[in-house]
Amino acid sequence: MGRAFHLGVALLALVVYLWAAFGQRRVSELPSSLPELAYPVGIDGLRASTPAELRFLAQRFEPHTLVDLESAGRHESVRVQPAFSYLHQAITLLTGLVFWAVCFFVFAPLGHRGAAGVFFWGLLVYGLAVMSGGIYCPPTPLWPNATRPLFRIASLGVIGVSFIHISLVFPGRQPQWSRLRFLLLAYALAGGLAIWRGAALLEYLHAPSSALWRARALPDRLSEFFLVGSVAAGCVILARASRTVELERERQQTKWVWWGVALGASPFVFLYTLPRVLGFPELVPLAGARLFACVVPLAFATAVARHRMFDIDLIIRRSLIYGTLAALLAVAYAALALVASRPLQRTYPGIAPGLPFLAAALAVVLFAPTRAVIGRWVDRTFFKLRYGYDHALAGYRDACGAVRDDEELARATRACLERALRPQRCAVVLADGDERTAAGLGREEVANAWLPAPAARVARDRWLAAKDATSMPETEAHDFPSAWTAQGWRLAFPLTDDHGARGVILLAEKESERRYVESELQFLAAVAGEARATAERLKLVREVAVETVRRNRLADLDRLKTDFLSRIAHDLRTPLTSIRWSADNLLDGLAGDLNERQEQYLDSIRSSSGQLERLVANLLEISRLEEGRVKVETAPVSLEPLISECVMALLPQREAAGVTVRPVLEPDLGPVSGERDRLADVLFNLIENAIRYSPRGSCVEVSVQRSEPGWQTIAVEDKGPGVPAGLEETIFERFFQGPPSPHAPPQGFGLGLYVVRSYVEILGGSVRCLSGGHGGARFVCRLAEWPKAPAEAA
Repeated sequence: MGRAFHLGVALLALVVYLWAAFGQRRVSELPSSLPELAYPVGIDGLRASTPAELRFLAQRFEPHTLVDLESAGRHESVRVQPAFSYLHQAITLLTGLVFWAVCFFVFAPLGHRGAAGVFFWGLLVYGLAVMSGGIYCPPTPLWPNATRPLFRIASLGVIGVSFIHISLVFPGRQPQWSRLRFLLLAYALAGGLAIWRGAALLEYLHAPSSALWRARALPDRLSEFFLVGSVAAGCVILARASRTVELERERQQTKWVWWGVALGASPFVFLYTLPRVLGFPELVPLAGARLFACVVPLAFATAVARHRMFDIDLIIRRSLIYGTLAALLAVAYAALALVASRPLQRTYPGIAPGLPFLAAALAVVLFAPTRAVIGRWVDRTFFKLRYGYDHALAGYRDACGAVRDDEELARATRACLERALRPQRCAVVLADGDERTAAGLGREEVANAWLPAPAARVARDRWLAAKDATSMPETEAHDFPSAWTAQGWRLAFPLTDDHGARGVILLAEKESERRYVESELQFLAAVAGEARATAERLKLVREVAVETVRRNRLADLDRLKTDFLSRIAHDLRTPLTSIRWSADNLLDGLAGDLNERQEQYLDSIRSSSGQLERLVANLLEISRLEEGRVKVETAPVSLEPLISECVMALLPQREAAGVTVRPVLEPDLGPVSGERDRLADVLFNLIENAIRYSPRGSCVEVSVQRSEPGWQTIAVEDKGPGVPAGLEETIFERFFQGPPSPHAPPQGFGLGLYVVRSYVEILGGSVRCLSGGHGGARFVCRLAEWPKAPAEAA
């Protein structure tokens, strides 16, 4: 059953409502000025044994009809009068239409969705019970006039069970089997009592007698007891079910539904029906009980409009609400005008025919201003706060997107809250480390307004409220900081994140001196969430800016350092070449014979100048590597003679350190793919580094082997202290110098291993540092073999 079905049922019910209400105009009663009667009393051929039966039989006559009463042999003609006044009829019509309007506009569109359908049918039946009036004796003919009191009997039987049904499916469904079993029993009992009560009524109406009148008493009383008990049971079940609700919105929904059932149905059930069942006078008149019944649909509609029960949104039907309520009040205006005109009818009978038209004209004239007043009331009560706060929040988000620092954010937040909530005072404090920015506070007030200890531990996305500051006492903090209270603050929202306090929003009492309501607190929470997110964004922007400046500064320093070293290298190259050339000439005897000591000094000069030349070469390679100017042309390179050349070139360093170098090459190795000069630099730097870290008398092993098809591995292993754990990759970085060697003085710029890795990677290989087999360090270079020609491969 979809939306169209429920809307169709509601429209059909409106026809039945109006037909049932129209029938109440034909219900009569005897005048209250009758003399004392002796029972049994005859009334137009029928006999009544009790005053209640006489009143019931008198209802079958049209109002203002003369009826003949016979009592103790005395006959008297009396004129019956309408049983329901114009005011009573207007209240009935107004109440029934309120029930129908809420059914049609609120629950019918979603009546096919679970619990919403239960509310739809419950309100529809309750409205029918109101519009069908009391269970009266219908005028002739018996059909269809008897249908109205039968509608009343059936609807009264269902009302109580519908409240039980609502309490079992809202706010949370009870277990299905127990719910169905209980509901089937309740509906079966209600249906049985209604059938029994209706059958007894029809039997009496067909042939009125004192015996049948007395037979009606039992089903009537049991039905009314069942109505009282079922409504009471529904209230109790709903109250107990509401204790298990966790969400605040659902708690508010349940509260309004409970108040609707308890306050709306109680006057009719407990103050009108129950005293009659117990034989006491009614505590409220029937018209008053019906007027109170309006609370039921209005409370349900409030739960929908303000707290989105069943996720129904009434904003799109706002104009229908205006029009319906205005039309209902216009009908009430017309009814009140007719009631007020009755004294004029008696005094000036000549104007009586025009009074209904005057009442209708008054209703038409008052319709427009009534609709305007209702529109403002509905907007203010249900829609304006939410719409206004959503609009204010959207504007605040736009403002947050344009702020550039914490000061602008604090000002924008304060301005938004002052416009939307109208507090007497508002302050916003933001913090970034020890630095604080405030809006709405002086410098000396900022320290006192900062988060006290209880506030610093508050849960995220939660406000702190002083006693009696909000309409939600359960959310108010008993330990609201006294420092804030002393300054007049009534509401606070700490801006906390995973790293601690980021700020606080403080609000004083509202200008209207009213409490902060739930929608205002939700708006505050939304604003605080946006403020916290924006403050975090600003902090990240600042951190990125600082990091960018730092990196740019480091990059500039690094560039300047590289440029400086490159210039030094160029400047040193010429004198170093001259020194080495002069030393070589002297050692070759161009200036005459040398004694042994002079040759030792010259060898030392040549060795040191060679070392300086290699350092200068590394410095020059750094600039070329960074600028991407290193180009290689690969060719087959045999490693065995290249290693021998490097070992011979390092003879002065080996002799000075007392270290031997032992090449170990696998036989039948082919050439590798590389550039001879680059590979020479690689081997030279690795062997020199191993010599520097090797103890005197030790041996540096340089091994070459085929590690896998198509690849050769060069391993340089020393017996030194080794590389500390965690530095295996770091030592290849530029300008990084590892721990100093205990066997040689510090020297170099930390560029040798950087050049090694750069050259090896340019040649398509890889290099890594491992621990040696007997201590020390082991540097392993992996190089590709030069591919063999097809003929060689064959």
